[in-house]
Amino acid sequence: MFHSKPHINSNSELSILHKAPPHSPMKKIDYSINTMHSINADTTEVMIELYNNLKLELSDTYDKLGLDIEFMAIGGLLNQTNTKNNNKIDILIINNGFFSSPSYKNNEKIFIQELVALRNFTYKHLQSLYPEAKIDDSRPLSIDFTLRPVSHNFSLYFGLWQCNTTFNPSGYFSENTSINLLNYHTLSSICCNPFKALKNLNNKDKITNGNTRNLIRLLKDIKIKSNTTNHLSGYKIESLVYAMSNESLMKPSDQTISLLIECSLHLKKMIDDPLHKNYILSADGIIAFDEYENNGEIEQIKNLKDELNSLLKNIVLNKH
Repeated sequence: MFHSKPHINSNSELSILHKAPPHSPMKKIDYSINTMHSINADTTEVMIELYNNLKLELSDTYDKLGLDIEFMAIGGLLNQTNTKNNNKIDILIINNGFFSSPSYKNNEKIFIQELVALRNFTYKHLQSLYPEAKIDDSRPLSIDFTLRPVSHNFSLYFGLWQCNTTFNPSGYFSENTSINLLNYHTLSSICCNPFKALKNLNNKDKITNGNTRNLIRLLKDIKIKSNTTNHLSGYKIESLVYAMSNESLMKPSDQTISLLIECSLHLKKMIDDPLHKNYILSADGIIAFDEYENNGEIEQIKNLKDELNSLLKNIVLNKH
């Protein structure tokens, strides 16, 4: 599932980029366009190994405490939208033990307290486990940390299955399976459905000649290389691209410029009408943006659009 290799159509309108001499601006453009394609198998295997290593480290501790914890890789690793430069590993930590509690159905406050306790314990344990790591627990949904000396980035999310969790006959979770995700700042939960999101993203990507994932990867890479730190999360980038019409994404492999122009126009629409972003749905059908964060999120969209337009300008200027 993760083993497709980078490829650019040799007949593409951008094929001239491969003829660029070393150190030329054309090489930078070539590299940017290459980020549209899925990372190679070796890079993915390294990420999966890192995920499994952290999972084993935490599982050992949770087991000793008698906690019934389940782990799930989500985000770019699950959705195949990571790039070589944007290879953050998103991990969902699920409290299975509390799922079976009778009080779950009647008292959200109790399971929020359980998740807060799990998050706080994990944060302190990570500090002792990886004293050299840069650990940040300031975000509402995740604990983020980077392992040194090689920069391996992780984001840990905390949640539990909804009571209506069901399995299909083959033993896999159905697309109706949902998770309550902890929002640490508001002490509330957010419903998400990574299985439904993956199915919908697969369907849209197939319809649009693979351009849905290609564009998500490119925008994520643009964000990583940006000089600004005020940028959209990977989740919101995925949601913005997912909200584009199939027609705007259905470009042949030799019309990459047209695809990027369609994306720029889509971002402009959000900027010109800030309320429009409040109706953007993620791939699992959930409102992706905060209606009360218009100014901050619009500024992030502007930054992404400016970076995209800069790339487009360089492509056009260096095409001939």
